[in-house]
Amino acid sequence: MENKLFEAATVLNTKSKYHIMGLAAGGSIAYGLNTESSDIDLRGFALPTASEILSLHDFEQQEFREDVDGVVYSLRKLVSLLLACNPNVIELLGVRQEYILVDSPIYVYLRNHKDWFVSRLAANTFGGYATQQLRRIENSMNRENKDKVAENAIRS
Repeated sequence: MENKLFEAATVLNTKSKYHIMGLAAGGSIAYGLNTESSDIDLRGFALPTASEILSLHDFEQQEFREDVDGVVYSLRKLVSLLLACNPNVIELLGVRQEYILVDSPIYVYLRNHKDWFVSRLAANTFGGYATQQLRRIENSMNRENKDKVAENAIRS
């Protein structure tokens, strides 16, 4: 798995036009629930280019969907998502060290101060996410074979 992660990180780092300051595995890998067939999700953040800073234009995010499934947020966007307790981003603060692929003093600082970002708001954002997943399962059950959907839900 480590080789796959580092290969994916290299691809993402090569394709990004931004200076990546933090990058980690997300999704099932971050939670220790991955299998051999799991895809590799990478999430990170980067600094804007000098021209973007001087033009007062900051990129928000860069997504990768071909070789690697990943997203790199601008530092400004990352902080706003952390303050909103976004489930996909807040996991960057608690990911295990072996899944951190690009580290920097900024990323270490954010992880050391995760208590600034985790709040009661997390109950709403994570609860909303769970509710969305439940509705998705319920909608699938109305369309597909109930036994097959139930097996998938239990496996998830």
